[in-house]
Amino acid sequence: MGIVIRQSFFTTVISYAGIVLGYINVLYLYPRFLELEQIGLLRTILDFAILMAFFAQAGLATSIIRFYPRFVKDIANSQGFINLVLLISTGSYLIFLAVYFLFEEHFLSWFGEDAEILAQYIHLALWLTFVIAVSNLLESFARTQLKLAFPRLVNEIGIRFLQGVVVTLYFIKVLTFHQVLIASVLIYIVSLLVILVYLARIGLFRFSFSIINIPKSTIKEFALFSLVSLVSSSVFMMIGRLDSLMVSALIDFKANAVYTTAFYMAAAIEVPRRAIAQVNSTLLARAFENNDLSEVQSLYRKTSINQFIIGALLLIGVWANLHNIYALMPNGDTYRIGFNVVVIIGMAKLIDMTFGPNSEILAMSNYYWINSLALIFLAPLIITFNYVLIPTYGIDGAAYGTCISILIFNIIKYIYIYIKFRQQPFTQKTIIVALISLLTIALAYYLPVLKHPILDLLYRSTLITLVFSSLILLTKSSDEINSIVQQALIKVGIVKR
Repeated sequence: MGIVIRQSFFTTVISYAGIVLGYINVLYLYPRFLELEQIGLLRTILDFAILMAFFAQAGLATSIIRFYPRFVKDIANSQGFINLVLLISTGSYLIFLAVYFLFEEHFLSWFGEDAEILAQYIHLALWLTFVIAVSNLLESFARTQLKLAFPRLVNEIGIRFLQGVVVTLYFIKVLTFHQVLIASVLIYIVSLLVILVYLARIGLFRFSFSIINIPKSTIKEFALFSLVSLVSSSVFMMIGRLDSLMVSALIDFKANAVYTTAFYMAAAIEVPRRAIAQVNSTLLARAFENNDLSEVQSLYRKTSINQFIIGALLLIGVWANLHNIYALMPNGDTYRIGFNVVVIIGMAKLIDMTFGPNSEILAMSNYYWINSLALIFLAPLIITFNYVLIPTYGIDGAAYGTCISILIFNIIKYIYIYIKFRQQPFTQKTIIVALISLLTIALAYYLPVLKHPILDLLYRSTLITLVFSSLILLTKSSDEINSIVQQALIKVGIVKR
């Protein structure tokens, strides 16, 4: 678990730096410089591309992590595998394009009065789909070498920084909104080229037309795993993106602007989970390759409790400071109707984190197809929830649908892993952390509110962090967190070895 903590630390720091930039964009620059309809259109294009990219990459991102140790014994010989993956994904993207154009008219009809506007810019989303798909695949190759920091730096900080620059240029009338949308695609192209250069510098990528010869006995397994991963990753991505598209379709772009802004606030909670999962996937792949189930159990439980602790602290902090966040936002009263969305989506993220790396365990085991089976069952459930709840509860309904879907999905995976491996992530420490969280929530609820939002945010966040962290350390809820704190105190001379 030590390598997970060390590797995840750097990507988490980078991710949170990106979150800060994202908060500046989403909570200040966008509401100040763009109209609600413009924000909604921009988010619809980006969410469509991100969602469709998982279909275009044909499930290969997960296959890279699983099969790289088997197909490539030396980093110098990795180019043949990279070329094979890029060739397959290009073919998959062309199939996706054919299917899209076949149903384009039907798809655009979902958006009612906004369909005509979306039709003018849908070609940008199609280009962006391919760029994001290739970028995801290249990042997976970097993960095989545990080289996570730089790709995260590019995707989390570089992209968001340039997005802020583009919106600012629009505000000072250097760009038109049409050019803003084009520039948003160009930003992703630039990030893709930068990652390509990085992979070349670490010896993982070079220009070559060679293609690896996969043993015939493995072709079927590789193809089946990729197909299953395609279903898993694409449908799971629907949980995070389909709700946004359905808000645009069932309500309008304005509602989507409020919803996606609230969703982004809650998304900060799961940043550590994403960082830890990237390392866990590689370690779990190695553990299953060596049939080391004790290591799988160790990663399962340690990841669960650490993610629960981090996620609970972040969710409490966000919930307790929402009134301050909206007070500091330009046009904050307009976006305040997303308050419940932040809390509900935050709970969904915390649920997902607390169940631990169940998706990664299934994906890297011989039962990887269960992820897809559960998701095939879940996909129509998500759509049904949204169709039923959005007309009744508006944007809150979309959040409820997402939360319920994530809970059901995790329960299914939890039950299956327990039946097959007799492993589960929860211990007495899980109950202790839950009690500490409830106590901290009660404290935050009764704290007096200061008049100035920045001062209130600082004192409230400080007290919540001190109380929660102190109780976690005193109860020794996480051996890893206690160890990291002790090592930090030794380095600064507060505690002796």
